[in-house]
Amino acid sequence: MNQKQKINMKKILLFLTALCFVSITNAQYLYNDFDANQNVDFSGWPNVPVIVGNPDASGINVSANVAQFDRTDWAQWDHAYATLTGKIDFSTGTTFSVKVYSPIACDVVFKLEDKTNGGIFVERLLSISNANEWVQLDFDFSGEASDTYDKLVIFFDFATFNPNTFYFDDVEGPEFDDGVEPVATLELPITFDVDTAAYDLIDFGGNLSEII
Repeated sequence: MNQKQKINMKKILLFLTALCFVSITNAQYLYNDFDANQNVDFSGWPNVPVIVGNPDASGINVSANVAQFDRTDWAQWDHAYATLTGKIDFSTGTTFSVKVYSPIACDVVFKLEDKTNGGIFVERLLSISNANEWVQLDFDFSGEASDTYDKLVIFFDFATFNPNTFYFDDVEGPEFDDGVEPVATLELPITFDVDTAAYDLIDFGGNLSEII
């Protein structure tokens, strides 16, 4: 390899390193995909969302299962919600994303609250213009304070009395402090030759990991 090739190789490696760093720092926490990753449970008022088969597995959402939320014709503030075990940390990201399948064009409000004091809240409103197809809504909470909110609230067809059935999926956003101590950082190279208690193996997709 000549000098020019070495320089080009270094540039490529630097680019890949930067790309990996950006990907890691912008990674979203998956609250619930209503399939294998149900890290946070969703409830609702007056109706509770239920997990059903995807009514239209196409476009941006081909997953098998989604959440179905039914609006009534008497409750103006129908909503789905999730309470967290810790406060949201906006240093890990500022955007909450959710995929929505709506039978009508409407407004959707994503609200963050203090679960012990509903008077402490922030909210963002986005509009759906394309009915009967999956769309992704990205609610940007830039500038909001960390360690303040621990409840997610979603209003479909905000502030109306229209009875309709909505579907939502892949709720992602900033991480929250659940009180669990982070796993100690390991020094490289990882050889698996030291005390096995120093390693925390994560099973993924039904695969089991063990040190032998």
